[in-house]
Amino acid sequence: MSELHPLMIWLQAKRVHIARFTLWPLIIYLFAYERISILSIDQTQYRWGLLSIVIGVLTRSISAGTLHKNQQLNMEGIYAIVRNPLYVGSFFILLGINLVIHHPLVWVASAAIFLLTYIPTILGEEHTLKGIFPEQWDEFEATVPRFVPNIFRIFELRKTSWDARQWYKNHEHYTVITAILVVIILELYSRFIAVNG
Repeated sequence: MSELHPLMIWLQAKRVHIARFTLWPLIIYLFAYERISILSIDQTQYRWGLLSIVIGVLTRSISAGTLHKNQQLNMEGIYAIVRNPLYVGSFFILLGINLVIHHPLVWVASAAIFLLTYIPTILGEEHTLKGIFPEQWDEFEATVPRFVPNIFRIFELRKTSWDARQWYKNHEHYTVITAILVVIILELYSRFIAVNG
């Protein structure tokens, strides 16, 4: 089994720091200094953004409620549709936030963060799982797409053995709380702080 490139390992390990140190200065600049205007709730694109966030939260929640990290290779339910549903969920959340904010710098920063952190993380985690579950992994890799869900297997969701305790143990409640707070803060910002142009 080939080893991951050291840069990929470093990017995976530092993904949270990379995201924080890229997004926070940009957010502070755009929202506190520039006071950019964002879309309002009555606009269609805002609603699509909100829907994308909800899809992302649901995708992550379904995944987290069945995930026993590095203890078993889950190949049923949502994991029969896509190998990395947590990151697919994160992608939809990020897409939704970008649709609402709709600013080119945020789109560029989000794309850069996704490419620099999520891709190495996905590759690193798959490398680890292949080492832990070598016999099951080949079938999993051959039949389930890495990132673009196989929508023709949507009925596999019926086989999901979801557990609220596992969802909580995987700290997915933080994602739900954060998504709700982000939407509330963006709406309050849009109504009371943004410069209308």
